[in-house]
Amino acid sequence: MPDPAHLLMLAAAAARVLSGQLTSADISIELVENTAVVEARYELSESLDSLRLSLIRFPDQRVEPEKVEGIEPGTRWEAKPGLTWLSVPMTAGDRNRIARLRYRVTGPLARIPIPVPEAPAEPGLGAVTLTVRGVPSGRLLEGFPRLVRAPDGSAEARLDNVPAFFRPPPSSEAWSVNRGAQWFVVLLVAGASAAWALRARRRKRAPGGP
Repeated sequence: MPDPAHLLMLAAAAARVLSGQLTSADISIELVENTAVVEARYELSESLDSLRLSLIRFPDQRVEPEKVEGIEPGTRWEAKPGLTWLSVPMTAGDRNRIARLRYRVTGPLARIPIPVPEAPAEPGLGAVTLTVRGVPSGRLLEGFPRLVRAPDGSAEARLDNVPAFFRPPPSSEAWSVNRGAQWFVVLLVAGASAAWALRARRRKRAPGGP
């Protein structure tokens, strides 16, 4: 009987042959008011004509591709229930093949979708860089993936794989409103408890009371 581990290794090798090996990915997200502009660059070692990616579709969001100089035209967007499949043409780089795309996300930005390539990355190398601009300062660890402040003022994360989405940390205004609501509930419960205790004491002191 074949060894399952050996079969898994063969399957992974076959997947790399069919979809290529991701050597690096650079994802850049710029947050401006109620809009996120995403630019993604993927580099593969194999000589493929196009790179296939999947993009999650979140409710009430609108994703619009943008044209920009230096990005190969001809990206195909194929909408499916809950997902959009993309096929991005690849161009020749110095040593590897490169795929690039750019799009704008509007609507609720609680989660910003990121295209995930079929090509796997080598684990443990941190080949994926996520850079975000416009993130509230002081709240970087509350987003996903977790970010650290870069010297140029942006926020970034080094990852082993391309995440399916980025969840921005809450803004200071949203955090203040949420915190205020929490304190309001605490004070309301404390006030109700104090009023109940006061009524109970009065009943005890009243003549003929229990």
